[in-house]
Amino acid sequence: MNSQQAEMHDGISRSYPPMAVPPDQTLDRSVLAQFRDDDDPPDFVISLIDLFIQETESQVDSLRTAGHGSDMGTLKTIAHSLKGSSMTMGAKRLGSLCAQLEVRALHQDGTAITDLIADVDREFVNVRSALIAERPVER
Repeated sequence: MNSQQAEMHDGISRSYPPMAVPPDQTLDRSVLAQFRDDDDPPDFVISLIDLFIQETESQVDSLRTAGHGSDMGTLKTIAHSLKGSSMTMGAKRLGSLCAQLEVRALHQDGTAITDLIADVDREFVNVRSALIAERPVER
């Protein structure tokens, strides 16, 4: 790692420290409540949940593929994107894991990356179940 990469790494580490998210904080339901409180029709929330699940499934698959191929650039890009969308949907633990994965991809820490991808995969299963349970009934 050259000095410019080290400076960038230090900046990312300070910008995205691991969040203190309780293990049981799979979904912050207050975030979904805000979408419901904004006078959005129920089909908007349904579409939002369905799109997040669909896109996240694809991104988690891509993380696995990039991890197997040791493609650190792709890992970092996908982890960054998934971190943002997870936090937007209230999936705080998933977002935190993705932030850690993003930093590890920059470090090229293969062992930690393999473990984090497995953690992301498991947490997404929990998030998907929680979101489906929160999905409003269509009229």
